Amino acid sequence: MTEKKKGSGTIIICVALLVVVIALIVCLITGVFSKKKPGDEPEADAAEEVVDEEAADDGEKDAEPEAEAAENDEAEEDDEAQFTWNPVDDGAEITGYNLSGKDKSIVVPDDIDGHAVTVIGENAFRSSSAESITIPDTVTEIKNMAFTECGNITEFTIPEKVTSIGDRAFNKCSGLTGITIPDSVEHIGIGAFYQCKNMTSVVLPAGLGAIEPRTFFSCKSLTDITIPEGVKSIGDYAFSECSGLTELVIPDQVESIGKQTFKKCTGLTSVVIPESVTSIGKDAFKDCGNLTVTVTEGSYAEGYCKDNEIAFEYGN
Repeated sequence: MTEKKKGSGTIIICVALLVVVIALIVCLITGVFSKKKPGDEPEADAAEEVVDEEAADDGEKDAEPEAEAAENDEAEEDDEAQFTWNPVDDGAEITGYNLSGKDKSIVVPDDIDGHAVTVIGENAFRSSSAESITIPDTVTEIKNMAFTECGNITEFTIPEKVTSIGDRAFNKCSGLTGITIPDSVEHIGIGAFYQCKNMTSVVLPAGLGAIEPRTFFSCKSLTDITIPEGVKSIGDYAFSECSGLTELVIPDQVESIGKQTFKKCTGLTSVVIPESVTSIGKDAFKDCGNLTVTVTEGSYAEGYCKDNEIAFEYGN
């Protein structure tokens, strides 16, 4: 009996082990077949990434025109916003520019917030390092010291509607070599081109009634200037230290020449003074050692030359 029991126990243990082994095998087989094939999941992920990238690209492409338009609008607004201004009458007066020390080229708009730009105000661009400043055709007035000490500007065009240029408007614009002044200008202020040392030529407007004091003081390179017939007076120091001048014809309507008007014009060799001149200030031709003045016999200019020991000759 004992041996039979041992045999039965052994059989039971073996059967149990067999069941366990079969269960393990079944589990392994089920697990293998339930898994995805290698590469299936990465390919799906890659496809999803491609779709996402394409969608993103499409979105970016659609957004680009809008972004560019927004940037352009913002740039225009920023440009206009850099100018400070005040309303005047029916227009606008430019009073300053916030980036004068950074921009090499400045273009003043013809309209700000619906107001036409008509005036360049006092000190508006003073000491700007810009190499070029363009003002619109709508401007009618340039006020005192508007462009003073703008040393990098070489040329400047004044629009044809401008009637007045203020005192020292271009004072110490040492880089300025030429300027266009239209016939619309009726007034050029005191010292308007004071110490523009490199300016070589100027054509004054036909409507100018007077050359104010110190207008061209120390414009040492000035060699060519024509005084229009409408001028009646030439102010004190107007051409002092213009050592580049060699010849000058003063038109018939001029009545007075101020004091020291041509002082230290060391290159001046010939000046024609008409009979209409009835007043010449003290030291008007001081230190002009090579000068000979052409006068009318019996004129005030002849007497002035005699009294001040200035060489003269009679004209026709």
